[in-house]
Amino acid sequence: VLSFTTDGIDGPSGKCGAVLTSSMFANSLKLAEAQRALARHDSLTMCDTLGGTITTGPTGTNVNDVAIAILWPQPKMKIST
Repeated sequence: VLSFTTDGIDGPSGKCGAVLTSSMFANSLKLAEAQRALARHDSLTMCDTLGGTITTGPTGTNVNDVAIAILWPQPKMKIST
């Protein structure tokens, strides 16, 4: 899932979004800290902890928020009888 805002400075954080990949969850210490942040409903700290936040600075536009989700299909299993 990729989510970002187009003006680059929405909210008090100065972050414009985050990209998280499955490999970012491999470090158990970072994962535990990220889970604690998420339990507090603090997605910024969670994304910062995992290294996924994006900072662009002001872009001069404020069109809308953009979110993209990509789901790859699972390989089909062959069943032999």
